[in-house]
Amino acid sequence: MSRPILLSMVLLAIFFGSAPRADISEDLRACPDTGNPIMAEAACTRTITSAQLPTAQRAMAYVYRGDTFRVRGNAAQALADYDAAIALDEANAAAHHYRGYVLDELGQPRDAIEAYTRALVLRPDDPSILASRGSAYLNLKEIDKAVTDYTAAIAGEPDDASNFEYRARAYRGLRDRERALADLATAARLDPQNSDVLVARASIHHEQSQWQEAVTDATQALSRRPGLADAFNVRGDALTQLGAYEKAVADLTEALRLDPGMQVAYINRAGAYEKMKRDDLARADYEAAARLFPMWFTAHRKLAEFFTERGQNVEAAASLTRSIDAAPDDARRWALRAEARAEARQTEQAITDYTTALRLFPGHVAWHAARGELHRALGNHSAALTDLDEAIRLDPRSANYLRQRASLHRATGNPDAAAADEKRAGEISDGPTTGQFLLFMALGLLMSWSAAIGVAAALLIRSPVAGAAVAAACVTVYSLWPVRDILLEADVFILLDIGLSTFAGLVWWLIGRALRAAVLAIGRSGSAASNGVA
Repeated sequence: MSRPILLSMVLLAIFFGSAPRADISEDLRACPDTGNPIMAEAACTRTITSAQLPTAQRAMAYVYRGDTFRVRGNAAQALADYDAAIALDEANAAAHHYRGYVLDELGQPRDAIEAYTRALVLRPDDPSILASRGSAYLNLKEIDKAVTDYTAAIAGEPDDASNFEYRARAYRGLRDRERALADLATAARLDPQNSDVLVARASIHHEQSQWQEAVTDATQALSRRPGLADAFNVRGDALTQLGAYEKAVADLTEALRLDPGMQVAYINRAGAYEKMKRDDLARADYEAAARLFPMWFTAHRKLAEFFTERGQNVEAAASLTRSIDAAPDDARRWALRAEARAEARQTEQAITDYTTALRLFPGHVAWHAARGELHRALGNHSAALTDLDEAIRLDPRSANYLRQRASLHRATGNPDAAAADEKRAGEISDGPTTGQFLLFMALGLLMSWSAAIGVAAALLIRSPVAGAAVAAACVTVYSLWPVRDILLEADVFILLDIGLSTFAGLVWWLIGRALRAAVLAIGRSGSAASNGVA
C-alpha cells in the first residue's frame, strides 16, 4: 500500500473517531477530500471555526486543510496549518509528519528529519514516517541512516514496492549495486507496472557496463511509459557502447526533445557523435552543454577534454576561461585550465592558475606536485622544492612524489638528499615489487618485438659476434627506451634491467641461429637428394 493512501486512512480514522453533530456532518465528509482541494479547503475552514468539535478533531481539520494547500503548491500556508494543528494537539503525529514532508520538499531535509523524528516518538513503528525520514537522510547523503529507516519501513510494510525502490537508491549511493538490484527486483515483482523501477535497474546495469541488460530494462520501461526521457538517455548511451551509434543518437535526441534540460543527454550524444567521427556535431553538443548549464563542471571538463585530445590546448584553455567566468570560486575549474595551459606550454599562466586553485582549495596534494613540476621546468628550483615538500607532507606515503623530489635534489647538486628520498621511495613503493617488476619485464621481453629483433639479427647477419651484439643492443634499447625516465630515478634497477634485456636479446638470437642452421641443413639435404637422383 502506498504511503499517501496509508496516511489518508490513519487521518480518517482519527478524524471520525468521535461522532459529530448532524449540522456539520457534510463538512466532516468533505474536509479530507484532497481530490477536490478547493471544496475541501472551504469545508475544513468551516470545521475549524466550529465550536461543536473536540480539540483533536479541529487539529485534524487543520492537517487536512494544510494538505489541500500542499497539493496546490502553497507550502507556506500548508506549514501554517500544520503548525496550528500542533499548537492545538502536540500529540498529532500526522501534523508532524506532513510538516516534515513539506520541509523536505522545500529543500530543508535537516528540519524535516526533526519533524519526522517527533512524529516517530508518537508512532515509533509507522512505516510511512520511517520511509519519509529515510528519504530526508538520503537527500543529506547520510545513506547508512537512510538504509536503516527504509529497512524498518519494509519490516512494517513488506508489500510496499516503493520502500524497496527507495532503499535501492540508498544502496546505489553506497555503491552496493548487488543489493540495489535485489531490492529493485523485489519492487518490480510487487509492482510490475512501475517503469521507474526498470529505469533505475537499467541505470545500475549501465554503471556496471552491462550494456545489453541496460538496453533491455530501458526498452521494457518505455513499453510501459513511452515518454520517459531517462529511459531514452540510458538506452541511448548503452547503445553507443554497443556500437549502434545511429540508434543511440536517435534515442538521445528523443531524450532531449522530452526533457531539454537533461544535461547528461547532451554529453552522451556528443560521445556518440565522437564515435561516428562527427567531431563538428560532438563539439556542438559539448558547447551547448557548457553554455546551457554554466554551473555544471562536468560539461566544461568534457569540452576541455574534447579539445585537448585533438591537441587544441589553446581552445581548451579558452573554453575553461568561460567556465571560470561562470563560477570563479570553483577551484576545480582553475586547476583544469592550469592543465590545459601546461599542455599548451603556457607555463607561467598555468602556475598562476594552480596558485589560484590552491588558494580556493588549500591542501590539494596533486596540484602542489603539478605546480612544482612547472616551477622546475622554468628553473625555479626553490619554488619547485617548496611545492614538492608540501605534497610529501600531505601524502608522505607517495613514492612517486619522493622520486620527483629526489630527481630535483639530483638536478640541484644535492646527491645525499636524493639518495635519502630514493631510499624512502623504495621502502614504501606504490609500484610493483622487485620480483613483480622482473617477472613482468621478462614476460614482456619474451612476448614482444624482442623476438623479431633477435631472430632477424641471426638470420640477416652472418657474423655470429656481430649478430649477437646487434641483437643484444637493439633489444636493450627497445625494451628500456619507453621507461627511460623511471630508470633514471631508480638506479637499483638499471644494471639488472640492462642484463635482463641483453639476455633476452641473446636468447632470441640463439633461437634465430638455430632456425638459420635448420633452414640451411634442409636446403643442403634437398640439394644432395637432387644430385643423387640426377
